[in-house]
Amino acid sequence: MLNKNKSKIQKNLLDEKNSFDAQFFARKSKKKGYVTIYCHISINKKRTDSPFTTGIKIPEKNWNKESKIIKGKEFEEEENERAKIKSYLYQKFLELENKNVEFDSNYLKKIFLKDRSSNNVNLVINIKKVSDIYTQEYRLNNLLAEGTKKRIIQYHLKIVNFLGLLEAEKLEKYHLDNFFVYLTTKCNNSHNVAVRTIEFLNAALKNAYEKGYLSFVPCNSYSIKRIRTEKKAFLTKSELQLLLSAKFKNERLSRIRDVFVFCCYTGMDYSSYLLFSRDLIKVKNDIEYIDYTRVKTGFTGLIPLFPTVKKIAEKYDYQLPFFANQNFNKLVKEVCFLAGITEEKCNRISTHSGRVTAGMIWLNAGIRIEVVSKMLGHASIQTTQRSYAEIELDTILKETKVLA
Repeated sequence: MLNKNKSKIQKNLLDEKNSFDAQFFARKSKKKGYVTIYCHISINKKRTDSPFTTGIKIPEKNWNKESKIIKGKEFEEEENERAKIKSYLYQKFLELENKNVEFDSNYLKKIFLKDRSSNNVNLVINIKKVSDIYTQEYRLNNLLAEGTKKRIIQYHLKIVNFLGLLEAEKLEKYHLDNFFVYLTTKCNNSHNVAVRTIEFLNAALKNAYEKGYLSFVPCNSYSIKRIRTEKKAFLTKSELQLLLSAKFKNERLSRIRDVFVFCCYTGMDYSSYLLFSRDLIKVKNDIEYIDYTRVKTGFTGLIPLFPTVKKIAEKYDYQLPFFANQNFNKLVKEVCFLAGITEEKCNRISTHSGRVTAGMIWLNAGIRIEVVSKMLGHASIQTTQRSYAEIELDTILKETKVLA
């Protein structure tokens, strides 16, 4: 069962998704000094046999050859039309892909021209389409954990229910204010969950703009700060030793303990530990270390192969036991409680606590935050500072002893 699950995950990481691109370019028009904008559709880097005209004619000086967009305030309407054509083509691409039918760039071009000739082309992009585009990119990303994808879908559904039919470029700040109230009252979301939903919408709008579907980013400066009150649950060094030395009659609880301790020593999160194998062990200057890529972010994590980690890895022949995340979260509370950790803390412990424990122990051991950030596979030390830099009392007393 373990090998089957790992093989499936590793296969997903290798699967390649279909890629889409709409490439715009200018050809000289009959009218001197003017150009007509044409488009080539590419799917998996194979483009249409011949381009088609968008019908947009502009002065040659207003076509930006590098960014492939129409510049100049007086031609904003034409640029919006070009962006909406690209959006329409991408929506059709997603529809065909979701139907699991075989198609190529020429087939997509044929559909577009047919719809345009019968006036079925809707070039207005609403909030639903903006969110659809961004959500679909998450769905097609095989590197993301299923839990992350489920959260994204929940954000998407709430956005569509309240703002879906609104034209994206007509979004105003009062719409987002009302949306926040809707999330915290009708949806009964906490403050931070509501903020994350709006942050997802803001990211979707920026994504649509960067891909040329919008001419500007609506409400670009809108933001609501998260409330950061609840501390992340983690084990102290002494509590980790309690867990490590605990004896369990139940073999399943023993395996849960081993995996959780492994995460506490390596800082690997749930999705990353599932992919752990002997292939991730590297050697430099006779020192063994783990070189892995975080599933969530794609950044590299580098961790020495500590003796405790090596012992656990060898126990399972470098193929750690597999547990569904929900079961893991439930059972890890039980093993911590049986090991003698307080019930209050056990109730707050989760799978992710192993990663936080590693970061806290390393920082309190005096390892520089830049090094800890690299070990954890963070994108920047700001992430490490914000989430992990909690200094214990013992460390404070030790570091300030020279001041006495």
